Amino acid sequence: MKKTFAAVAASAVMLPLFADEAAPAEVAGSAKWKCPVSAEATIDFLSDYVWRGTLLDKSPVYQQSVTISYDADEFGSLYFNYWTSLDLTHKRNTCWGGGNSRRNGSMIEQDFTLAYCNSLDLGDAGKLSYEIGHYWYDYPYNGPHHKAGSLSSDLYADLAWKTGYVKLGTKLLWGYYTAHEHEPATLYAVFSVSKDFNIEQVEGLKITPKALLGVGNVAFVQNNTGIRDAETAMADQTLSLSASYEVNEHFSIGANINYTWTPSHTLRHARYMSWGEDNAHMLVWGGVSATLSF
Repeated sequence: MKKTFAAVAASAVMLPLFADEAAPAEVAGSAKWKCPVSAEATIDFLSDYVWRGTLLDKSPVYQQSVTISYDADEFGSLYFNYWTSLDLTHKRNTCWGGGNSRRNGSMIEQDFTLAYCNSLDLGDAGKLSYEIGHYWYDYPYNGPHHKAGSLSSDLYADLAWKTGYVKLGTKLLWGYYTAHEHEPATLYAVFSVSKDFNIEQVEGLKITPKALLGVGNVAFVQNNTGIRDAETAMADQTLSLSASYEVNEHFSIGANINYTWTPSHTLRHARYMSWGEDNAHMLVWGGVSATLSF
């Protein structure tokens, strides 16, 4: 479960078509080699852990991830990601389902992702990026009945179209295996629109407003609320504003603030956001991050 979408970009080194007559002969005929393997490490400090409009942890959390990528040029990229979320308060009953974050070193979740991504240049129409992958979710001591190693799995497909004006995205997740083995497979779709603004006065600074809508099918609503006669519903909506600053080519920092609410009356009545604990159906949350790439 990730607050957050993963993205891996491919790059190429361009050489001049013609060398200057005065340049050494070896420069004109040489090609600069670029290692196809790259790595990225990210840390986030957030006020809450919000996933698909629900509070998985209502206390401050520390989240970290490591991504190893292989760039095959025009054939796309393959990457593996490891991600964890840790509760910073060590309080009881802060995690979903009354989980105890004091156990297992305060770790409430760890995820593994394996994915392939590529992009298509559409010329004047912009750029189309796509990604297919698999999520494995593990909840140490915080799953059903707080058993260690409670697992769930999602297959997903992610499509993003970056035009000259905005970026439109859609992501479909198929939860074919859940921690509750008796539950049916679920479908959850995310639709988003965002816009990057590069601040000319501060080199490396980018501001990004974003709007997001999540929709769950009947099985998704049933599994997350217990409503037997459920219908497909808009599970969550989020408005966010994020800022990122590129300190250098290897290190960047960021911050974000988000407003999330439950648009479906049925899900609000079922206390979807709080996992049935209270009537909360809106939340302001956010945090800061740092990323190191090499």
